[in-house]
Amino acid sequence: MYEEIIRRLRTQEDRELLLEEIHLLLTSLYEEKGLGFDRLLRTRIRAWVANYLSEAFLKNDKQAYLKGLSDKVKSLTTIEITFGYEPSYDMLDRVSSLIDNAVGKHVILRTFCDPTLIGGVEIIFEGQFRDFSFQRIFEEEFEKSREVILRSLDKSDKEMLVISQ
Repeated sequence: MYEEIIRRLRTQEDRELLLEEIHLLLTSLYEEKGLGFDRLLRTRIRAWVANYLSEAFLKNDKQAYLKGLSDKVKSLTTIEITFGYEPSYDMLDRVSSLIDNAVGKHVILRTFCDPTLIGGVEIIFEGQFRDFSFQRIFEEEFEKSREVILRSLDKSDKEMLVISQ
Protein backbone atom coordinates (compact mmCIF):
# COMPACT_ATOMS: atom_id res chain seq x y z
CA MET A 1 0.00 0.00 0.00
CA TYR A 2 2.87 2.40 0.81
CA GLU A 3 5.71 0.47 -0.83
CA GLU A 4 6.03 2.62 -3.94
CA ILE A 5 6.67 5.75 -1.90
CA ILE A 6 8.78 3.99 0.74
CA ARG A 7 11.13 2.54 -1.90
CA ARG A 8 11.96 6.06 -3.11
CA LEU A 9 13.24 7.11 0.33
CA ARG A 10 16.98 6.67 0.74
CA THR A 11 18.22 9.13 3.35
CA GLN A 12 17.16 10.68 6.61
CA GLU A 13 16.66 13.93 4.69
CA ASP A 14 14.28 12.16 2.25
CA ARG A 15 12.29 10.84 5.20
CA GLU A 16 12.07 14.23 6.93
CA LEU A 17 10.96 15.97 3.74
CA LEU A 18 8.22 13.41 3.13
CA LEU A 19 7.03 13.68 6.75
CA GLU A 20 6.85 17.48 6.36
CA GLU A 21 4.78 17.09 3.19
CA ILE A 22 2.44 14.63 4.91
CA HIS A 23 2.02 16.98 7.88
CA LEU A 24 1.29 19.89 5.55
CA LEU A 25 -1.36 17.87 3.72
CA LEU A 26 -2.97 16.59 6.94
CA THR A 27 -3.30 20.11 8.36
CA SER A 28 -4.80 21.37 5.09
CA LEU A 29 -7.60 18.77 5.03
CA TYR A 30 -9.88 21.06 7.01
CA GLU A 31 -8.85 24.39 5.52
CA GLU A 32 -11.03 26.10 2.93
CA LYS A 33 -13.49 23.17 2.93
CA GLY A 34 -10.80 20.83 1.62
CA LEU A 35 -9.89 23.03 -1.34
CA GLY A 36 -6.59 23.93 0.31
CA PHE A 37 -5.62 20.27 0.24
CA ASP A 38 -5.94 19.94 -3.53
CA ARG A 39 -4.07 23.20 -4.13
CA LEU A 40 -1.22 22.14 -1.81
CA LEU A 41 -1.01 18.75 -3.46
CA ARG A 42 -0.53 20.45 -6.84
CA THR A 43 1.78 23.28 -5.79
CA ARG A 44 3.75 22.50 -2.63
CA ILE A 45 4.29 18.75 -2.79
CA ARG A 46 7.01 17.24 -4.96
CA ALA A 47 5.57 15.96 -8.24
CA TRP A 48 6.49 12.29 -7.77
CA VAL A 49 4.96 12.27 -4.27
CA ALA A 50 1.82 14.05 -5.49
CA ASN A 51 1.42 11.50 -8.30
CA TYR A 52 1.64 8.52 -5.92
CA LEU A 53 -0.69 10.15 -3.41
CA SER A 54 -3.26 11.13 -6.05
CA GLU A 55 -3.47 7.50 -7.15
CA ALA A 56 -3.70 6.26 -3.57
CA PHE A 57 -6.48 8.73 -2.76
CA LEU A 58 -8.66 7.19 -5.48
CA LYS A 59 -8.86 4.00 -3.39
CA ASN A 60 -8.24 5.24 0.16
CA ASP A 61 -9.46 7.82 2.65
CA LYS A 62 -6.99 10.73 2.50
CA GLN A 63 -6.58 11.21 6.24
CA ALA A 64 -6.27 7.50 7.05
CA TYR A 65 -3.82 6.95 4.20
CA LEU A 66 -1.62 9.89 5.17
CA LYS A 67 -1.58 8.90 8.85
CA GLY A 68 -0.72 5.31 7.93
CA LEU A 69 2.03 6.47 5.58
CA SER A 70 3.43 8.75 8.25
CA ASP A 71 3.51 5.90 10.79
CA LYS A 72 5.18 3.59 8.28
CA VAL A 73 7.83 6.17 7.35
CA LYS A 74 8.59 6.87 11.02
CA SER A 75 9.00 3.15 11.73
CA LEU A 76 11.68 2.55 9.08
CA THR A 77 15.01 1.33 10.44
CA THR A 78 17.91 3.75 10.21
CA ILE A 79 21.52 2.87 9.47
CA GLU A 80 24.24 5.40 10.19
CA ILE A 81 26.94 5.41 7.55
CA THR A 82 30.07 7.57 7.44
CA PHE A 83 31.85 8.26 4.17
CA GLY A 84 35.23 9.90 3.70
CA TYR A 85 33.64 12.22 1.14
CA GLU A 86 30.26 13.73 0.34
CA PRO A 87 28.53 10.97 -1.68
CA SER A 88 26.38 11.76 -4.71
CA TYR A 89 22.73 10.78 -4.67
CA ASP A 90 23.54 8.08 -7.24
CA MET A 91 26.10 6.61 -4.84
CA LEU A 92 23.59 6.76 -1.98
CA ASP A 93 21.07 4.98 -4.19
CA ARG A 94 23.54 2.16 -4.92
CA VAL A 95 24.67 1.87 -1.29
CA SER A 96 21.05 1.86 -0.12
CA SER A 97 20.18 -0.97 -2.51
CA LEU A 98 23.19 -3.01 -1.36
CA ILE A 99 22.31 -2.52 2.29
CA ASP A 100 18.62 -3.29 1.69
CA ASN A 101 19.62 -6.59 0.08
CA ALA A 102 22.10 -7.41 2.86
CA VAL A 103 19.64 -6.58 5.66
CA GLY A 104 16.58 -8.02 3.94
CA LYS A 105 14.41 -4.93 4.37
CA HIS A 106 14.31 -1.30 3.30
CA VAL A 107 16.36 0.99 5.53
CA ILE A 108 17.01 4.71 5.73
CA LEU A 109 20.58 6.00 5.53
CA ARG A 110 21.67 8.64 7.99
CA THR A 111 24.85 9.84 6.35
CA PHE A 112 27.91 11.58 7.72
CA CYS A 113 31.09 12.82 6.09
CA ASP A 114 34.46 12.42 7.81
CA PRO A 115 37.30 13.60 5.54
CA THR A 116 39.83 11.83 7.78
CA LEU A 117 38.33 8.48 6.82
CA ILE A 118 40.52 6.82 4.21
CA GLY A 119 38.36 4.98 1.68
CA GLY A 120 35.42 2.74 2.47
CA VAL A 121 32.78 3.43 5.09
CA GLU A 122 31.93 3.03 8.75
CA ILE A 123 28.47 1.69 9.59
CA ILE A 124 26.39 1.63 12.76
CA PHE A 125 23.39 -0.69 12.58
CA GLU A 126 21.30 -1.86 15.52
CA GLY A 127 23.99 -0.72 17.94
CA GLN A 128 26.79 -2.57 16.14
CA PHE A 129 29.76 -0.61 14.75
CA ARG A 130 31.54 -1.93 11.66
CA ASP A 131 34.57 -0.34 10.06
CA PHE A 132 34.92 -1.11 6.36
CA SER A 133 37.50 1.58 5.68
CA PHE A 134 40.97 1.23 4.20
CA GLN A 135 42.24 3.11 7.22
CA ARG A 136 41.43 0.10 9.41
CA ILE A 137 43.19 -2.23 6.96
CA PHE A 138 46.26 0.03 6.88
CA GLU A 139 46.36 0.20 10.68
CA GLU A 140 46.07 -3.60 10.99
CA GLU A 141 48.85 -4.11 8.46
CA PHE A 142 51.01 -1.55 10.22
CA GLU A 143 50.49 -3.31 13.56
CA LYS A 144 51.53 -6.63 11.99
CA SER A 145 54.66 -5.05 10.49
CA ARG A 146 55.39 -2.67 13.35
CA GLU A 147 58.25 -4.63 14.90
CA VAL A 148 59.95 -5.18 11.55
CA ILE A 149 59.60 -1.49 10.68
CA LEU A 150 60.91 -0.36 14.08
CA ARG A 151 63.91 -2.74 13.86
CA SER A 152 64.61 -1.49 10.37
CA LEU A 153 64.42 2.14 11.50
CA ASP A 154 66.61 1.40 14.52
CA LYS A 155 69.18 -0.30 12.27
CA SER A 156 69.07 2.66 9.86
CA ASP A 157 69.61 5.09 12.74
CA LYS A 158 72.68 3.14 13.91
CA GLU A 159 74.09 3.04 10.37
CA MET A 160 73.51 6.79 9.99
CA LEU A 161 75.29 7.37 13.28
CA VAL A 162 78.33 5.34 12.12
CA ILE A 163 78.40 7.14 8.76
CA SER A 164 78.20 10.57 10.36
CA GLN A 165 81.16 9.86 12.68
